Amino acid sequence: MALINMQLTQREAKEHDIATPVGEGTDAPRYPYGLTLHLEDEVLEKLGMSTLPDVGKKMTLVAKVEVTTVNQHQSQEGKDQSVSLQITDMELKEEGLDAATVLYGKT
Repeated sequence: MALINMQLTQREAKEHDIATPVGEGTDAPRYPYGLTLHLEDEVLEKLGMSTLPDVGKKMTLVAKVEVTTVNQHQSQEGKDQSVSLQITDMELKEEGLDAATVLYGKT
């Protein structure tokens, strides 16, 4: 499955009333609301993360989710739709880390 980059475009940021331009070097959000996961001690322990990654480090998240809510609303301004997903199973690993690297180290 191909991954889709979810970063806001300048047009999308304007539609979401984000006054500051999107991008690095600003405090404006670069991604839509709701796409941030906050993992605390218990979850980090379950995932086997004994040391925290550096800020900015790229990692791969693989998750199984369950659909918990589906909404559709029609108004004069148009149609709004949403889906809520509950993560039920997940794996988090360093980006680019594969079985050969884990077993034999970097070559």
